[in-house]
Amino acid sequence: METSKETGIERSSGNGPESGRVEILKMLEEKKITVEEAMQLLQALKVPVAAQPDPAPRPALTWDRYADDHERQTPRRRFNLSGANLASANLQGAKLEGANLFGANLESANLSEADVRDANLQGANLESADMSGADLRGADLQGANLESANFRGAKLQRANLTGANLESANFSGANLEDADLTGANLESTDFRGADLRGLSLMGVNLEGVSVQDLGIFTSNQE
Repeated sequence: METSKETGIERSSGNGPESGRVEILKMLEEKKITVEEAMQLLQALKVPVAAQPDPAPRPALTWDRYADDHERQTPRRRFNLSGANLASANLQGAKLEGANLFGANLESANLSEADVRDANLQGANLESADMSGADLRGADLQGANLESANFRGAKLQRANLTGANLESANFSGANLEDADLTGANLESTDFRGADLRGLSLMGVNLEGVSVQDLGIFTSNQE
């Protein structure tokens, strides 16, 4: 174990759960991301960091609404990763609730099982990204590129996907209840077994998508 002189972050060459932070530090060394972006990503992965001389102020309390409609007051950390280049990053299981990922490059990134509720992903590039099992309830993916991305089993209730490119994406078994896909490109998108109740499909491109794939707007159709 050694500590980076530039960031004060402990580094490890281990595998398994630590592979994500190793990749992040490598991206930092290659100057693909900034020190601030690296610190935020490591915090999202719950990686211990050395004490900083000027710690950020405690996050303000904000109101949040969960799927069960019970309101509760909780401190929410809002990471600002707008425009960050996170291509091929391993962010499996990361806690990015409410994060600002506007215009970020997440091509081929691993965000499986990540918490991305209420995050801003407008215009982000998620081509070939792994979002399987991720929680994207209330996330804003307006105009995002999701081509060939894997959203298998993901939670996308109330997500905003207006104008997004979902070509060849996999949403099998995903929950898109009350999601908005107005004007989206759904060419060859896989919706088998997805929950599409309340889905808005006004003005979408459905080329290559069968009625059976859409499940007639019911869940768990074969």
